[in-house]
Amino acid sequence: MRSPKVNYKAFFSNAEPGGARVIAVASGKGGVGKTNLVVNLAIELNRQGNRVAVFDADLGMANVEVLLGIVPKYTLYDYLFNGNTIEEIMSTSPQGIQVISGGSGLVELANLDPKSRKRLGQGLLELDNKYDYVLVDTGAGISKTVLGFVARQTKLLWWLRLNLPH
Repeated sequence: MRSPKVNYKAFFSNAEPGGARVIAVASGKGGVGKTNLVVNLAIELNRQGNRVAVFDADLGMANVEVLLGIVPKYTLYDYLFNGNTIEEIMSTSPQGIQVISGGSGLVELANLDPKSRKRLGQGLLELDNKYDYVLVDTGAGISKTVLGFVARQTKLLWWLRLNLPH
């Protein structure tokens, strides 16, 4: 079986007119490497001179910061429930990538109400003119939150891992 031809040059071309190119990486299944893909893509885009932000949208189970070797002072929880700004909750990785942590072990983030989802959407719009790329690492599955992140993106990488018989 042949892979479909993808114009990767166009896919990863410069930012959309008037804002960042937003790429969400999603999969219906966990453990397939979405976070690894997002982190490595962020590092490479940053190495090429792009301004890159990563939003770990695996809310309540975020782990981008672990792979990038940072310990965020604030998380999305602080933006949604403590009044911090989006800029205040961003952490900078040693590689120069800006990260918004979705937080880990925070039940409140796993099931956001419509008001919180709206505030989150407004906050993410603030990133639009500050970055060339905003990469979104979604959680596994097809919850309302995951589908909401996917629906807002300008590009989507649907990450699949085939389990072929030996």
